[in-house]
Amino acid sequence: GDFKDSAGKFHFKLVYDDTTLVWTQTSWLSETIPKNVKPIQPANMLKESRYWCMKFRGLVKSDQRETVFSSHRKCYWNSVGTIKLKNDGIPGWDGKVAGSMDLYIAKTAAENAEKKED
Repeated sequence: GDFKDSAGKFHFKLVYDDTTLVWTQTSWLSETIPKNVKPIQPANMLKESRYWCMKFRGLVKSDQRETVFSSHRKCYWNSVGTIKLKNDGIPGWDGKVAGSMDLYIAKTAAENAEKKED
């Protein structure tokens, strides 16, 4: 099914340990450039980080061997589908190394209505 809402946005929730990021973007995970990323929670999720690669920009397919998805195709921070650990953990948000990671993608209201009719 299609996870895009009527405005063409995907709604994501990414949880690293006790940190939750919620945002929308118009690009799907298989793309290499995140498009129209809008933070919901925390409001400062797109803030500058100590290092360029640590900055959250949304989620895209990574070119790096260390992860499947990240915020920039040439970086492995904000990792989803971590292949190689960093300091025995997952390279997470804001330069923090996490012990766990969960990614959620919201279904559209139209899909939910269709499922109820079945």
